[in-house]
Amino acid sequence: MLYKVFLIFTIICCSAAIGIMGEKRVIRRKEQLKSVLRAIKCVKGAVTDQGMTLSDALIYCGAREQKVFAKCGELVKKNPKMGARQIVKDAFDENGEYLSELEKEDRNVFSGFMEGMFGAVSGEEVRNTCDRYCNEISEVLDEIDGTYLKKARLKKSMCILGGIAVSIILI
Repeated sequence: MLYKVFLIFTIICCSAAIGIMGEKRVIRRKEQLKSVLRAIKCVKGAVTDQGMTLSDALIYCGAREQKVFAKCGELVKKNPKMGARQIVKDAFDENGEYLSELEKEDRNVFSGFMEGMFGAVSGEEVRNTCDRYCNEISEVLDEIDGTYLKKARLKKSMCILGGIAVSIILI
């Protein structure tokens, strides 16, 4: 009898853990995107208000928010003629823990932001680029709040219910 109780408890705990992992992944993605949003706002302020170069602004904001920004800034300083896509690719390759948190579409947004920043000539273009990508990321965050978190919670509930169902069948 004790064996069955232990087995039932194990099944329910494992199914709950599987559901919780899915929800945590969505929450981590949301936190990463919020951090990217803060870093973009930081870059905007550093370039437009403080008059920093793009590489210095990326390094400064990367030290505060996202390491991948700092890595991009370092790569720009080392090789100013390298394209934005290549810089982003190299930064993600060297900073794998960041890459794992973002979806492919989020990495594409980041690459687009970097291309826009490389192409910006005036302070107004920098502001427009930053604002455009801040709006894009805000829309993704709203979508995560509205859809992804609800789906993740539903999956967690279904996993727990599945564990309970299996436990009942085993009884």
